[in-house]
Amino acid sequence: MYIIFFDDNIEWLKNTNLEARIAKLRAMSKWKGVEISDIKTSLAIYSGEEDIPLVKEGLLNNKDMLTKNNILLKVFEKLNHSELISISMGFRFYIKISLI
Repeated sequence: MYIIFFDDNIEWLKNTNLEARIAKLRAMSKWKGVEISDIKTSLAIYSGEEDIPLVKEGLLNNKDMLTKNNILLKVFEKLNHSELISISMGFRFYIKISLI
């Protein structure tokens, strides 16, 4: 079996802390799940139309349960996972600066 690495794969490997990623994945196996009905505080969840399919599908499949438990859901058009994180980080920075 051969593994072919393209330039973007090599760049990703060079710029990624593999030990931290492996540790995170190992830790995730011990995380307990949370049922929607367990959430007792205000919550808003957002995703992107082009987000990781499993994430978006899970949110949309549970939309009625989220609404029933007063959890807001917003799916932004034409945004993928990286864009969502970039925008939310910028928004948090803007909010922090505005509050100072």
